[in-house]
Amino acid sequence: MSMKCGNDKCPIYGWIITDKKSPSDPAGYTSTSTANMHIDSFTNASIVSLKKSLRNENGVLYALKYHPRVSTWDMAEHAWLRKIIEALENKQLIEPVEAEYPWHEWKLTEAGNAAITV
Repeated sequence: MSMKCGNDKCPIYGWIITDKKSPSDPAGYTSTSTANMHIDSFTNASIVSLKKSLRNENGVLYALKYHPRVSTWDMAEHAWLRKIIEALENKQLIEPVEAEYPWHEWKLTEAGNAAITV
């Protein structure tokens, strides 16, 4: 059994699970079923891979707006991220949302959305 992306954009959801070989498919597989799978690396690359020049409140706010989850491991490994998130919470620009382990999740408040500068 193998998996391949269900479309050319390779979203997180929509993987095709295959288990039969077929000469009609360039990869040699025939789709036998589709499933919604969540494949995760436990990293929010948009935040932890921010360039040093963007590791500020505005950069983290912008990243959290589109990718609100951060793993426990990223929080533990990146002191700069913990400090900025704490500052954003203290300024009431973000608020925590309940999330299952190993995730931390935040949503931007109205003030947080208004504070973002591009």
